[in-house]
Amino acid sequence: MLDGYCEQIERANQARDGAALQAAVEGLWGAAQQADVAELDAVLPRLCGLLGDLPTGPGGHVATLAGAMVERGADAEPMAGPVGEGLAECLEAALAFVGLWRQIHGADAELPDPEGDIVEHAMDTLLASGIPEIEQFAFLAVSGWISLPIWERPALACLQRKTGRAGFGRRDDISAYLEQLGEVYDLHWVAGLLAVLDDETLIVLHRETGRGYQVTVGGIGDNFQLHTLLAATLSGPAADGLLPDVRPTDGWISAATTGDVYPPDGPVAGQFNLVDAYGKWIWNEGTPADIPALGDHRVVVLDPPPYHRTWNIGRQYPMMAPSMRLDRVLPADEAGAWLGKVLPAGE
Repeated sequence: MLDGYCEQIERANQARDGAALQAAVEGLWGAAQQADVAELDAVLPRLCGLLGDLPTGPGGHVATLAGAMVERGADAEPMAGPVGEGLAECLEAALAFVGLWRQIHGADAELPDPEGDIVEHAMDTLLASGIPEIEQFAFLAVSGWISLPIWERPALACLQRKTGRAGFGRRDDISAYLEQLGEVYDLHWVAGLLAVLDDETLIVLHRETGRGYQVTVGGIGDNFQLHTLLAATLSGPAADGLLPDVRPTDGWISAATTGDVYPPDGPVAGQFNLVDAYGKWIWNEGTPADIPALGDHRVVVLDPPPYHRTWNIGRQYPMMAPSMRLDRVLPADEAGAWLGKVLPAGE
């Protein structure tokens, strides 16, 4: 049944029949909601293979359907490359629209709401501008601008899965486009996911006790979440080289991993002050990717909290499962060597 709807999407696209395409997408979504994960995994590569042949607008709707399948448990890998490519093309066209609009109305002109009913007005404005050869790219530019919120959704679904992050297409281009677009349209959730580290080794040092640890992290959205997971992973009996009295509550750990993002037992409380190797505070509002390296590894120093800190949610991205593995407790001489390299905490 799912393959049959994919065939309908292919035929509708070949015929450039928008109504038939919409009906086929809606039919596929209805059938997908009754399918199991194995069926979704079987059809997703074919569905994502259509994205390169679809215009930006319809492609965004098909990509959104693929993202919904991933949210239901399908593997994100088949959509990673095509969704990255489609998002990059959408952003490129949207930036062209911004440039054209400002060329017509001035550098400080307010841009139309991409989620509003603006197509006819925007097209009329561009076509009446007198810009040479505007007819050749006006529709593409307008389509890119109004498709930004559509392409954001499948990108978020894809990037919250490790397999989706690993194969996401045109990452560098997308990051550059997002930076250029940031002042007029905020896609900071996508930008945040593009910065997520996977299979990253951290050296973690507890200055007060002189203990050190090597951990491998992945899928962590911000340093609030990193903070909680470090406390959970490194807590234990001192006889094992771990840190007593820093264990977060089960509710805080659940909120930082795969449970409800709002802890059932109240706001999360910080156990440490995180400091980098150069003595600068690692702000919880940042991300692990912001932590600078010392040599080959990013270094986190755990100091006593200077004041009581709390936060209300355990993680920023509800569908992204984090990982933190304690690889080893560093021998005392190795931990001491690392501590000898790091600077005292400043601010």
